[in-house]
Amino acid sequence: MVVKTYYDNGHFDVFDTVSLADASEFKGSRLANWSLEIGGEGPLLLNLYWYPNASDEAGPAGLPIAFRQDGWSFVIADENDREHLLKVTVDGEAVLLRAGSGFVDCCRFDHAVELADHFVPRGSRALAFLEGMRGDWAGGDPDEELARVLGMDPEAYSWLTDAAGAYPDEGDRFAAS
Repeated sequence: MVVKTYYDNGHFDVFDTVSLADASEFKGSRLANWSLEIGGEGPLLLNLYWYPNASDEAGPAGLPIAFRQDGWSFVIADENDREHLLKVTVDGEAVLLRAGSGFVDCCRFDHAVELADHFVPRGSRALAFLEGMRGDWAGGDPDEELARVLGMDPEAYSWLTDAAGAYPDEGDRFAAS
């Protein structure tokens, strides 16, 4: 993972998680896990976790389990940097973006856009199509069967049916303008 921070004075920093300076700190490690904390106030932190040799405990697949160990937190932008920070990217994708004097969590924003622009309209069409085929299904709860066919758990299916009912028609979207 490559994290880049961009500032209003043209400066930017690059944090490359692929190349640790000295891997000897993690003898026997099988995996490194990184997380980026972009929310809230204070510094932006890049956290490192590592997974040492596996325990004798077996998981559901019968394989030994390696438990996560805390590593370090790296400050990639401190509180003073935040007022000049324009953007943070992870592997070229924006994850934090300045909008006026505040920030947009691009992950949450992109999720909402994906739901509104792609998932709900496509889900609505899929629901309409599958609703017409309910008579072809033998037995069982039709809603459970629809959820299964769509690859959803019952909660996600319920959310989609509510969202599809609340989604404005194309004509309604421009009527208020």
